[in-house]
Amino acid sequence: MNRALSIALILSVMAAPMGFAEDHDHGEHHVFQTDGIEIVHPWARAAAAGAETLVFFEVHNEGEADRLLGATTDIAGEVHIVGLTMNAEGASVQEVGAIDIGPGEFAFDPGGLALELHGLTGALEQGSHFDLMLEFANAGPVEIEVAVEAANANQHSHAGHSH
Repeated sequence: MNRALSIALILSVMAAPMGFAEDHDHGEHHVFQTDGIEIVHPWARAAAAGAETLVFFEVHNEGEADRLLGATTDIAGEVHIVGLTMNAEGASVQEVGAIDIGPGEFAFDPGGLALELHGLTGALEQGSHFDLMLEFANAGPVEIEVAVEAANANQHSHAGHSH
């Protein structure tokens, strides 16, 4: 399967609203919101200074369709919205640009989309946190706090809280 087709397939699957089976009672440090947009459980993988890492989160859009334009943070030189694909050499990422966020639930997760942080200005150690600003076309900026998980994590650990 060629790379463009792989990205298109991932984006089409990820663009469909997702339903989660259980209701969550989210702690105040795991949910960030503005104008109908709610960001839930943002997390990143631990990484060394100068390296790259990926940021994942859920978006709950209770309002009109919006568009994630990008993100910024003081801990990285650049932030890109990327799609993750599998190929013969393993996993790879490709910059995809701004993403439409329709009403409902949408995930940036290890199987599809992520924010890739390039040129980390310091090490990201498991158990630490950092600030990241998401920029939406309609909702505007949303500042979130990202939890750092293990370098090989595949999901938010929920350490210290339960659902």
